[in-house]
Amino acid sequence: MPEPTGTPPSMESRSSHRRTARNGAGVLPARWSRVAADPVAACVLLALTVHAVAGEPTPDRPAAAAAVTAGLLVLALGGGIAVGCRQRHGAPCLDPPWTAAGLGLLVLGLGGLPLLAGALRGWSLVDILRDLIGLGALAAPVVLFAAVAGRADPAGAAARLADAVVAGLVLVGIGHAVRFLVSVDATPGTLGIAGGADGDRYLVGDPAVVFAAVLLGARAVTALQDGPRSVATTALPAMLAAAPCVLVLAMTLQRAPLAAVACAMAVFVLRAVPRRPTAGATLGLAAACGGLIAMPALGRLVSALADKTRTVGANHRIEEIAAVVETLAGEPLAALLGQGWGALIALPAIADAPVSFVHALPLYLLWKTGFVGLALGVAWLALLARPVPTLLRHRPVETAAVLAALALSLTVQTGFKTLSFAMILAWLLLRSTHDRR
Repeated sequence: MPEPTGTPPSMESRSSHRRTARNGAGVLPARWSRVAADPVAACVLLALTVHAVAGEPTPDRPAAAAAVTAGLLVLALGGGIAVGCRQRHGAPCLDPPWTAAGLGLLVLGLGGLPLLAGALRGWSLVDILRDLIGLGALAAPVVLFAAVAGRADPAGAAARLADAVVAGLVLVGIGHAVRFLVSVDATPGTLGIAGGADGDRYLVGDPAVVFAAVLLGARAVTALQDGPRSVATTALPAMLAAAPCVLVLAMTLQRAPLAAVACAMAVFVLRAVPRRPTAGATLGLAAACGGLIAMPALGRLVSALADKTRTVGANHRIEEIAAVVETLAGEPLAALLGQGWGALIALPAIADAPVSFVHALPLYLLWKTGFVGLALGVAWLALLARPVPTLLRHRPVETAAVLAALALSLTVQTGFKTLSFAMILAWLLLRSTHDRR
């Protein structure tokens, strides 16, 4: 849908950068009205809202919420591609490096060859399909890009869809955190709750929880630099919205996510000191006072985290690497092409039955797709990450949230198989498209 007349997309982009240079995720009424007026962006936001209210990060079986979410996404993306093809009269929807040849290589290396390997090894069709659904998270960015690239205002369409993705991820993070609090049989603030205490839905493991905690926390910190008025209008609402996300991470003793949130907040407080010394000193004083007030609770949390570290250490992550290496050892073809989609593995951290996942995406790709798929997967992620330095300058709050969620999903959590992970990757491509044009 075209931007409002009188403001060319390039001018709108520069103006947007100036408005968001300091606060990154500023809530602008005009911004959200444009999202609501764009059918593709509005439909994607609605899909993520349904996912926030009733969806699960990695459901074992398809449910009504998953079907509705998938249907809304298909409707939105299909409509966007159809409109783009009509407006561009069949012009190619993808710009380099998202060319047909490059995408074909990715589909062959990450999809075709491992699928053939899985079929030849006789893996269960259900397990193969479950892996392929997870693989869709890596493919989602280019699908979302195709829904906007062919439209009459590609930069504006990408910006609107990127805004919808950010708003949707925040809703998913808050929604999943609140649903976890409601479903567990424990008082909010109780430490040591299992991540699956919500009926094995593992809502707290969704990357959107960390994304929302970092984005809202950083938004509150940046708003505190804008004066007393911003405290009531922005900082306090952002803190209150972030509270459920931080609370569930603390209750489940998620060490890496809590460290990521704390580091992000420290960075935003410290970066305020040289830019605005008075505001930076005020933020530091406020943080110190808050720390003193919350000292008993923080002491209990630190003690519980230390006890968990002494008990489980790295939570069998080293043994997990050894288990994958053992499955590939002695089979040169398996090392090259992997065990195939649908493969199962017995992990030391999960004693009851073999599972179809490991916790780090590079290790997962090595196991399922071999060194060929691992190289292609790393190249794909590196291409998506190219705009990160520019985005850190222009959109520090949103980019920090993206990096925190991605770092955890790629290394210590299985968030790489979730819809939120797909949307986070898509945001990188959508924002690079908008800022490039």
